[in-house]
Amino acid sequence: MNTFESQIAFNELVLNYSSVYLALGYQNNLPPKYIIELIQKMLNEVEEILQIKGGFQIHQNDFSVIDKTKIVVDNIEFYTQRIITTQLKKAEGAVIFACTLGKGFDDWRKKFTDDDDMLKVYIADILGSELVEAATDVLESKIADELSTKNFKITNRYSPGYCDWNVYEQHKLFSLLPEKFCGIKLTESALMLPIKSVSGIIGFGSNVKKKEYNCKICSMENCYLRVREVKEEGENRSLEV
Repeated sequence: MNTFESQIAFNELVLNYSSVYLALGYQNNLPPKYIIELIQKMLNEVEEILQIKGGFQIHQNDFSVIDKTKIVVDNIEFYTQRIITTQLKKAEGAVIFACTLGKGFDDWRKKFTDDDDMLKVYIADILGSELVEAATDVLESKIADELSTKNFKITNRYSPGYCDWNVYEQHKLFSLLPEKFCGIKLTESALMLPIKSVSGIIGFGSNVKKKEYNCKICSMENCYLRVREVKEEGENRSLEV
């Protein structure tokens, strides 16, 4: 079992502006100029305060798929349910990962709450969600590179709270990682702090495939991947930050 943890630079992130605009409610048109300028100003501000960290732990000999709804990692049973388990059934191992924007983001967002500037609170929340997913994309690439040295491919990444995987199993996930891994801690209700953090599992093996997320078979309406799927049906305005 190998554990890795490192900083992720802001300039490594690729922010998809289409997803930001869609989350703000602009489905078919660009936002007004003042909103676009405000978004850019806020991005310039937050770049200075983020301390992005990501890490992962590789499990190979202690991973198995038990049935259609359950996997085992290091003797801990995870009820990942059918959607996820189906994608992991050919995996020869699993990677437990976590990524966070850091506490600085929470403090930055709180300033807008204290000032009762709800527009900035709303934009900050959306930017935070998109930025941490962009950071996790970077982390996923690092995981894929690490495993490619052993001729392994990876599956999609999956997180507790999505695809019918109970969010409370977050506690099981973090029990495998060092305490305060990447500076993240869990509340009793399985909320990660700092708030803009992501964790989950990725399968790997010689015969696994990374597939398009199939939102049609999932009942979760507010999933970030569903937002991305809608976005991909329209114009893609992916730009480097």
